[in-house]
Amino acid sequence: MGKTSGIRAVKEVADAIHATYPHAVGFGGLEDRHRRMQQFEALGFPNCWGCIDCTHVYVDKPRTKDGDDYCSGRNNRFSVVAQLVVDSELHVLDFCYGFPGTVGDARVLKNTSLYRRALKGSLFVDDPEDPFRAQRPSISGVPGGYLLGDGGYPNLPWLVIPYGRQPRLTRAMQRFDALHKIVRSCVERFFGVFKMRFQYFYRPHICDIATERLEFRACCINHNLLQDWGDLPEADREDSDSSCLEGPPPDVDRRVDGAPLEHMFGRERGQAVRDALCTEVLRLWELCRSQALCYAYERCAILDSLEKTEKEVERLHRFLVDRGDSITVTLRNGRSVSENDISLENIHARRWAASVLKWVQDLRNALRQCCDDLVVQNMQIRRQKEEEQKEKKEKKEQREQKEEKEQKEQKEQKEQKEQKEQEVQEQDEKQEEEKEKEKKEEKEQKEQKEEKKKEKKEEKKQKEKEKKEQKEKKEKKEQKEEKEQKEEKKEEEKKKKEKKEKKKKKKKKKKKKKNKNKRKKNKTKTKKKKKKKKKKKKKKKKNEEEEEKEEKEEKKKEEKKEKEENLKEKKKKKKKKKKRVKRM
Repeated sequence: MGKTSGIRAVKEVADAIHATYPHAVGFGGLEDRHRRMQQFEALGFPNCWGCIDCTHVYVDKPRTKDGDDYCSGRNNRFSVVAQLVVDSELHVLDFCYGFPGTVGDARVLKNTSLYRRALKGSLFVDDPEDPFRAQRPSISGVPGGYLLGDGGYPNLPWLVIPYGRQPRLTRAMQRFDALHKIVRSCVERFFGVFKMRFQYFYRPHICDIATERLEFRACCINHNLLQDWGDLPEADREDSDSSCLEGPPPDVDRRVDGAPLEHMFGRERGQAVRDALCTEVLRLWELCRSQALCYAYERCAILDSLEKTEKEVERLHRFLVDRGDSITVTLRNGRSVSENDISLENIHARRWAASVLKWVQDLRNALRQCCDDLVVQNMQIRRQKEEEQKEKKEKKEQREQKEEKEQKEQKEQKEQKEQKEQEVQEQDEKQEEEKEKEKKEEKEQKEQKEEKKKEKKEEKKQKEKEKKEQKEKKEKKEQKEEKEQKEEKKEEEKKKKEKKEKKKKKKKKKKKKKNKNKRKKNKTKTKKKKKKKKKKKKKKKKNEEEEEKEEKEEKKKEEKKEKEENLKEKKKKKKKKKKRVKRM
């Protein structure tokens, strides 16, 4: 068979077992819970639902990315953690399987459905419809049911753990822890029975985590069935899940009248529940102890009555022996016992008396030994208590003496320490003052140096500013001079133009005057004169055009001069810039 087909077959078988017995693992119905609580009440813990603990199933290294998480530091072996809740008859009530081996018990609990259902109120709460509710004792301070766990779990109202190694443990706490350990041992017994019954989980093995959860669930179902059936024949076996069908679904809210489930949260509340349960358990223990003493006293009275009966039987035996000596002789010699009816009756009576006497003597001796043992035990307990009290007193006295010595030594040490601390403080203060002085001097020196540096920098800046200002002034002067020269040139040119225009105007005026005079004189002149005038006009036009050309030429010359001057100025500026760069 191949690996995949084998895994498929295992899944099918596990699913079939779960389908046929779906309610084989669970807290069961109301009747089952009541029966379970009565069993734990007989052990000294009333209203207890079961015991909880975790175990390691050792496997080979899983082929996953987080395979190293399965290696527990306790044994340096790869393992899977399983959490189980068990009753006193080693039945599995709840389980959770598949956590890596490095996960602690408290973290496993908080990641299970049991924790979520307990917080919701579907578990460990009294059901108002429970017909057996009145038959169970009500403990003040304990709101409902609870589980017993070890010190690896948190202290919750529905999970009671031992007090453990606390600094101030009382005698009552120690007794409670001892009784708690005795009752909780059923979980360890279950682990031994389960792993020896299903040795697949006892030895390291190669596994698939997904399929192994199904295998573990199927094994838990089979274990519960075997615990119920025992060694009965198949005809007398009944399904063990018949009683579990009466129970409600696991997520039903059992809160009474919608009351808030405050008692399901908080470690302080869990400690209060544990203290209340401790008082109740110790009360039951003391009651059982007093009942045992009463039983012993009753047996002593029975012993007295047995002594009386023994004496009466001895008298009867003596009477019968005295009456039938001949018969005893015949019996010792081995003769047949068949003489007469009276002798036979005597023989039977003596035998009966002898047997009754032996039985009474044996019974009396057994009871006497039992009573003697009880008396011896009580004496031993008393002596132990007296010795413990003496030891406690001696220890107290020793502790008080030690505490007084320690207090004196502590006071002396404190005084010495205070003196040393004062001296150290004074030295430290002196050192700090010296350091502060040195720091101040260093700061002053630094400030002086910085001031000097600043003054030097300011002087340099002032010098540079003065140089820049001088340069700027020179440049401005040069620019002003250049502008003034340009303006003077422009003014001269304007004056020239104005003079020329004035001359032209004067000429025109003169010509006009002449023309007027001529017109006056020559009004009567002929056409020849007109022709002459036309010629003159043409000449004038030509002259004007020539003058305009001359003016344009002069303008062009002036523009050329300006361009040349601008080029010269640019060249000068470039030279000055080059000189500045060289100086820098």
